[in-house]
Amino acid sequence: MGLWRADAVLTGSMRPAIQPGDVEVLQQVPTPSLRPGQIVAFHPPHAAFVVSHRVISVHHHHGTWITTKGDANNVADPWGSIRILGPKTWVVVAVVPHAGYLSVWVKSPMIQLLLMIAAVLLVCALAIERIWRR
Repeated sequence: MGLWRADAVLTGSMRPAIQPGDVEVLQQVPTPSLRPGQIVAFHPPHAAFVVSHRVISVHHHHGTWITTKGDANNVADPWGSIRILGPKTWVVVAVVPHAGYLSVWVKSPMIQLLLMIAAVLLVCALAIERIWRR
C-alpha cells in the first residue's frame, strides 16, 4: 500500500463537494487522528466496494469508531458506527474535477466491447495493407 491513491467517483452521495466523474486523491493518516469533517474511504460492513463519506463523529473506546454520512444524504449511513481496524485510514486530501470521466467511461462494458472491436479492425486493416503492398 502506497502513501497516495486516486479513485474515480461513481456516485453523487458526496454532492456538492465531490461530483460523479471527479477523482479523489487520498492519503493514509493514522487512524487515531481521524476527526469529524474529514472524508474517509472505507469498506462498509459486509461490502466488497469502497465508500468515501464524511466522518460525522469519532469515538475512541477499544479502538477507533466512526459514524459517516454522504453530504447529499439526509441521515447517517445505515451501517451505523463502524470500527476502523487498521492503523492507517485513507482520507480524501484533494479532488480533481471531471478527471475520472475517462476512467469511468472506459470501464463501461459497451465501451470495452467497442474498443476491442476497434482494435481487431485496426489489426485486420494493417494486415490487409501489408498484403496489398507486396
